[in-house]
Amino acid sequence: MNQNYILVWKYDEHLYVILVFNQRVWLADGVDAIKRNRSAQSLIRRYIGKQFTMCTVGGQQTGADYCGSSAVLICLEFLRMMKTGVISERLILPVGLKRSLVKKLHPHKTTKLGAQSAIKKVTQILVCKYCAQSFKNKGARRLKMHEAKCPQRLSKE
Repeated sequence: MNQNYILVWKYDEHLYVILVFNQRVWLADGVDAIKRNRSAQSLIRRYIGKQFTMCTVGGQQTGADYCGSSAVLICLEFLRMMKTGVISERLILPVGLKRSLVKKLHPHKTTKLGAQSAIKKVTQILVCKYCAQSFKNKGARRLKMHEAKCPQRLSKE
């Protein structure tokens, strides 16, 4: 089959972009994880049935991996290259466009693996343990001040 196409493949909670163009195969992801993931490489090789070239994405990726945004940008870059007829092994993704895509596709901040306290701070419910009054929008400091003077606490003592 002489068809050119782009596939976005999700494997192990990560998105990979596969380009088949002029009977050759290129593969890329936002943080170049495919180079470390041998099982993903073997599965893709089995499904595609051909050898593939692993493209590298420039070092714009910092912090948490927003693979959804990266996949969109890699698809756009592959489409641009297909129009020119030349596919490069090094992809340059526009940083400004990446930031706006991250804001649209991933509106909630994510944390790196291992930074468990950051998630806890965001999701922690701030409620008085004596009267159950919510301090979600007022902050932990106001909650502590309230608990020190809470009428229900003082009535129990």
